[in-house]
Amino acid sequence: MHKVRRAGAAIDAAAKAVGNGVQLNGVSFTITNDSSLLRAARIRAMDNARLAAGQLAGPATPTSPAS
Repeated sequence: MHKVRRAGAAIDAAAKAVGNGVQLNGVSFTITNDSSLLRAARIRAMDNARLAAGQLAGPATPTSPAS
């Protein structure tokens, strides 16, 4: 079902057709086309990784070896 707002009517129709024998074991939601969301998440993850790497590398300064 692609229209969430129609779910209630579909469940009601199933319950009317079956009566007390209807059993609903759960509802799952998925995104049909998630490619743009995944792309945005990857970009954000890379930005976060660059920021973290910069924070770790930023304060590092070369030191001379102990004599």
